[in-house]
Amino acid sequence: MHNILVSAYGCEPFVGSEAGVGWNWVLQMAKNNRLHVITRENNREKIEINLPVNLRKNIKFYYYDAPVYIRKLKRREKGLYLYYTIWQFNIIKIIRKIIETNDIDYTMHLSFGSFWMPTFLPFF
Repeated sequence: MHNILVSAYGCEPFVGSEAGVGWNWVLQMAKNNRLHVITRENNREKIEINLPVNLRKNIKFYYYDAPVYIRKLKRREKGLYLYYTIWQFNIIKIIRKIIETNDIDYTMHLSFGSFWMPTFLPFF
């Protein structure tokens, strides 16, 4: 069983697209690994209510959302991409803390990333 640090900007139960992909990957990987998952604070309630009991021991969630004044950026054209970049930059402190306090074997970025949108996990 490996310890895996996961960045999943989109991770929400019972939705489609990016958030559904993130959620389902986390559930599947937790069957055989211990996961430390960083995701959006606004998904906390749905995640905690719907997290299968048999996987709870294998998944630890860390939640983060940027301050409200930065979240307002998402309403502008292309603002979601700027917000996502800020979110990725701001979770670096969470990444460092997880790595310092846990024996992480791998890091993985699951959702909302592409070759032109940043994720900083490869640097850890």
